[in-house]
Amino acid sequence: MAAGNSSRLGQNKQLLKYKGETLIKRCIDICRKAKNNQIILILGHEYEKMLDQIHTKDLTLLLNPEWENGLSSSIAVGILWAKAKKLKGVYIVLPDQIHLESDLLISLQKTVYENPNQLICSRYKESYGPPSYFPARFFDEILNTAKGNGAKAMLDRYKAERIFIDFPLGMLDVDTPDDLKLLTS
Repeated sequence: MAAGNSSRLGQNKQLLKYKGETLIKRCIDICRKAKNNQIILILGHEYEKMLDQIHTKDLTLLLNPEWENGLSSSIAVGILWAKAKKLKGVYIVLPDQIHLESDLLISLQKTVYENPNQLICSRYKESYGPPSYFPARFFDEILNTAKGNGAKAMLDRYKAERIFIDFPLGMLDVDTPDDLKLLTS
């Protein structure tokens, strides 16, 4: 998911550099290293600039024309595409989680393989969220609640069916000017 305009930050965070590469390129490379079967990249705001930063040959690119409506609108674009392709589930991965590494995605994939019909998400120190996995049986419900925060609402609603993978530093992402310090520390 890389469609938003990073309004709280004041600049396109996907194009910020971390460890010598843009956040969007870094995230895609991590997904490739984890050998995700299919990488779907959802773009919106300044998508042309992002396309200049990445190799797209092995990616499926989707454009979110309603990117101004927030992350849930990008999730809806991805879910609609996944439904049309009759996928068994979707992973949600965000480029601004600077501590994301391929090992975490490999662990997530292993957990999905062992529990293909369960909601699976990352557990941070005090919260939870992406990277996460949503099986197809939840697609319609996510779409019906997508106006707000469909994916998070699903994770909240189905607590008994949720499985966690540990990602203690997952809550460290780049959303505000103060967060820019994370990129240099």
